[in-house]
Amino acid sequence: MFSDLPTQNISWDPSCFTTWGVYLGMQAAAQKLWESLSPIGKIILNRGLGNVCDKLENILFSEGAELAVKEVNLQRAKKKPFFMLLILLSIQEGF
Repeated sequence: MFSDLPTQNISWDPSCFTTWGVYLGMQAAAQKLWESLSPIGKIILNRGLGNVCDKLENILFSEGAELAVKEVNLQRAKKKPFFMLLILLSIQEGF
């Protein structure tokens, strides 16, 4: 059935689905730990601004989370509208 679907020359980015799954997992953990889904007043540490983390940071920032990101590519980090709110950790630090 699914083997009949065309798979060549199809390009799409599945990171939106992964982002949503990570976000729902974070909400479940927040509900369990703090009995609240709201990220307001929480500092969320993230490692890098790849496809998934980039989308996740946008969601969390729009919901009021404070963000700390370890991103080795300073140019990528500077493109973010919330750059001044990011804590850029050096690559030498453990994280």
